[in-house]
Amino acid sequence: MKQFIYTVTYGKTGRNGGRPVEVTVWRIQNNQAKRLGTQEHNTASWYGDLAVAKQIISEHTGLPMKNSYDLVSNDCNIEQLR
Repeated sequence: MKQFIYTVTYGKTGRNGGRPVEVTVWRIQNNQAKRLGTQEHNTASWYGDLAVAKQIISEHTGLPMKNSYDLVSNDCNIEQLR
């Protein structure tokens, strides 16, 4: 099973009411964390933290996505660090 963790960092509220959000994803392999990538989004138009994390995982590992929210593979464990 592939292990991933992600963190979410919120910025200050913008003019249009949305907040900038930064999602960073790491892959855990051999008890070591390897950073896969970071994406910034505005909360006024986004799918959610987990969906953004899954998009980063899909881009960097080549795992296909069913839609904008789910990975095809069920062989992944994705946890959020708070």
